[in-house]
Amino acid sequence: MALQRDGRTFVIYSASACWGPDYKLEQLTYNGGNPLSASSWVKRPTPVFQRSGNVYGPGHNGFFTSPNGAESWIIYHAGGGCDNNRNSGKCLEVAGGATADGTNIRQWTCSGGAGQRWRVEEQADDTSRLVNVATGKVADVADCGTADVRQSWLNSTCQQWFIRPV
Repeated sequence: MALQRDGRTFVIYSASACWGPDYKLEQLTYNGGNPLSASSWVKRPTPVFQRSGNVYGPGHNGFFTSPNGAESWIIYHAGGGCDNNRNSGKCLEVAGGATADGTNIRQWTCSGGAGQRWRVEEQADDTSRLVNVATGKVADVADCGTADVRQSWLNSTCQQWFIRPV
């Protein structure tokens, strides 16, 4: 994310693995010249924002301007999380990285592998689909029941999820 303040340009970016406690924010400062040249940028020697005390993994963020326009504010979520469960700390994973329809989806130790990466696709009816990045298949409740989450590509109501903040 690029920030401009007092005639200076900064880029704030996420660094380290998003599933780990050291997920953090780093900063580059533009010093003039060709912005596509690495030599036009200086990396800050220490992270802008990193784990501290009970805050782990604050590497996913956004910036916005205060209501009076005088300050830049940051919003972030922490806790080590790309696609991990807040309670167990484990990631949602396609079992064994299999690509077949009906493959189970499970909670598993986070490794950052593509089988643990999910894309949320919003649908027109306020629901979302959870699409696995590696397989392109969608999280599906087996036979539209109440358990046994698996992957397939049916485009049915069994694949519609309500995503709500906690």
